[in-house]
Amino acid sequence: MSLASWKKERRFSRGEHQCPTPIPARRYLNLTYGITRGDFQKLRDSQNGQCAICGRENGAMFVDHDHETGHVRGLLCDACNSALGIFGDCFEGLEAAMRYVTNPPGEKVLGYYPTPMAPEDEPSEFVI
Repeated sequence: MSLASWKKERRFSRGEHQCPTPIPARRYLNLTYGITRGDFQKLRDSQNGQCAICGRENGAMFVDHDHETGHVRGLLCDACNSALGIFGDCFEGLEAAMRYVTNPPGEKVLGYYPTPMAPEDEPSEFVI
């Protein structure tokens, strides 16, 4: 089964809500990314079982790939893979996020960094 036909088959049919035919695990990496389980293990070993971005060793690793070329870049944890997906591989967005985190506007605008109060320190009424 080709990747295109698998993707077509896995779509839920409208109204009938049938589950897609599962793809065998041994073929998933090859059909989806063009790599073997051996290639996946080589990547994992080369990264010492750690996420290529944050370095966490939390078990499940996900194949990261360039969505334009399909080239496999490495293995990421779920959080880093999701974050990259949210930014859509947009370098400008990632750079803007880095600028924000390293130079947040909160202190400049408010003159201090607000910190949450402990429940017992909260005023009984808030004045706005």
